[in-house]
Amino acid sequence: MKRELGIARCGLACCLCSENVACKGCRRDGFLELSWCKDAEWCENRRCVIDKKLRGCYECEPAECRKGLYAEKIKARAFAEFAHRYGVEALLDCLERNEQKGIVYHREGIMGDYDDFDDLEALIDFIRTGHRATGVKIEHVAMYVNDLERARDFFVRYLGGESNEGYHNRTTVFRSYFIRFDGGPRLELMTKPGLSDPEKPLNRTGYAHIAFSVGSRARVDALTEALRSAGYEVVGGPRTTGDGYYESCIVAIEGNQIEITE
Repeated sequence: MKRELGIARCGLACCLCSENVACKGCRRDGFLELSWCKDAEWCENRRCVIDKKLRGCYECEPAECRKGLYAEKIKARAFAEFAHRYGVEALLDCLERNEQKGIVYHREGIMGDYDDFDDLEALIDFIRTGHRATGVKIEHVAMYVNDLERARDFFVRYLGGESNEGYHNRTTVFRSYFIRFDGGPRLELMTKPGLSDPEKPLNRTGYAHIAFSVGSRARVDALTEALRSAGYEVVGGPRTTGDGYYESCIVAIEGNQIEITE
């Protein structure tokens, strides 16, 4: 990677381009003198940015733009949008790391691993993580409880969840609520008559806990103390674990453990 070549005005990675043996990069001479560039005259993105006196499309709104290269291909638009959100240096850092992991910008000709995408956000995530999403995600996690209203109140009051209106099957007497949080899967709370309710030792096989991220160590500490004051057992932390999490462990609703992480 020739990091000094940076990225083009449109967002394409001059630093990784297969043509950069002879090409000096779109940043040469402030982009204004590009007599050696075969594409300079027809590049609509270059002309637009020069007219607007910007350094690159990333200083505008690339996600919504469909000019020039952006009309049909999303690679340049995704690169520019990444730089718009996180900065050019962050983009270069990710591209350099991805190259070291074996991700190829141009494999044959001008096509490579960044070209096989048709979704802007999926490509931005690939740039950021170096991993291609599988399309599989956890949609929701479900928990049977005896006291449905108390369980809903716990997750709404302490963890900021938003509950739906609930579901009631009058034939089976099954009732449930879905609790939505700021991100990630939903939590389904369920109840019905005749539930088996064995003891729940902390060290057992099966699902062990649900972890909730609250955004900071201060919030982990404050919420842990609020739950302790409300009578819930704190069985661990707050502490930094060996794998780097700052967390506390709480025996919450009906003996089910939750973790609170930063």
